[in-house]
Amino acid sequence: MRSERRKKVMTLGILAVCVLTISIGFAAFSSILNVKTSASVSPDASKFGVIFSSDGNSTSTTQTVNPNLSTYGGAATITNGINPVISGLSAKFTAPGDSVTYTFYAKNTGEYLAYLNYITFIGNKTCTPGTGTTQALVDSACNGISMSVKVGNDAAVTGSTSLITNHTLAAGTSEQVVVTISYASGAARADGSFTVTFGDVMLTYSSVADYVPEAESICKLVDDADVDGEISPGDEYLCAVEEDMDLENDEGYTFYVLGNNNDGKTNLIMFANINASGQPVDSDDVVDKGYVAWYSGTSNANGPVTAMNYLNNATTSWKEELRLNETYDDEGEHFTNFPLNGKARLPKLSEVDDKNSTDDSYLFDYMEDYGYQTNVVSGVYAYWLLSSYASSTYKAWILNTKALNGDFAMSYADLAGVRPVITVQL
Repeated sequence: MRSERRKKVMTLGILAVCVLTISIGFAAFSSILNVKTSASVSPDASKFGVIFSSDGNSTSTTQTVNPNLSTYGGAATITNGINPVISGLSAKFTAPGDSVTYTFYAKNTGEYLAYLNYITFIGNKTCTPGTGTTQALVDSACNGISMSVKVGNDAAVTGSTSLITNHTLAAGTSEQVVVTISYASGAARADGSFTVTFGDVMLTYSSVADYVPEAESICKLVDDADVDGEISPGDEYLCAVEEDMDLENDEGYTFYVLGNNNDGKTNLIMFANINASGQPVDSDDVVDKGYVAWYSGTSNANGPVTAMNYLNNATTSWKEELRLNETYDDEGEHFTNFPLNGKARLPKLSEVDDKNSTDDSYLFDYMEDYGYQTNVVSGVYAYWLLSSYASSTYKAWILNTKALNGDFAMSYADLAGVRPVITVQL
């Protein structure tokens, strides 16, 4: 009995040693694996770069490119940076069939394969009549003018942002970028010369295919009116609309939500009228209160047009991302095919006609004192809307601080200001 008991003990001891040995072996082996999995590779971002040039070889930060026909076009400017920009594209035509072409070169100066992901058109075309013609004739002729961009062997693209796939540019190689502005044969004519100017064109290259750049927010939420986590009318945002404003340092202008677009973007209205410099009229200390008369001389049926021209000039320093890309038809009233080419627009009647002074006080603030404003600016009685009123006396809707859909007497029309509306992705 004693002999058998000793044998069992010895056997258990041997098994225990075997298990211990196996555990030590796995522990040693796994430590080696841990070292291997910690290894990583971080490509040098400075080794990637695509720049534009006039000849395919120059590496200058800023360059000038002349069109194929100087009679029809002006010099364009190349600005090289993270996202190189071609600006200053313009044309001066006198008859259908005229065209002008700019030829640039994109060169991959880095050590990685570059993918062209986007061609972005920033802004709209603007047609300006010269001597001896009218804006109406020019607008009709302008419909026949277009701009296209062709990169390498790809098909030309026009109009708006285009997602590009399967387009690569090998390291150390160049490819042509051809921009053409055309006045189509058979298009409408104007009875004099006119100038057409387009916005900027941006080509986005990256080191990976199907790259989606992270959009930098222009606005940040300050106050949620309904405290529901959803975007609702009256929500307050701070927006860095000018290039030198920094949201992280709380720089910007206050805007309020008006509503959403069908494309998922949000319409915001500025907290106060603006003056001719684009600054808010937020106190009586502001000398220029931004009054915009709806008449010029003896009469002028284009009150909203006058206000939009004022707004376009006042917001020229605002960010390009805010540039409009739509044509307004006055919500079925008098004005049709009215291009909105600036950085902001006027409010639409449909956006404000069901509001009231008690629940929607943000629409009434910083104007004449009517008993319910938090902030008062004397002498500013209203602001312009993008809508006309069918009347033989006057054809403009003005936002009355007492009744949003009320008629505003002509004698007070020169005391109406402009409140910008911007469209952003929140």
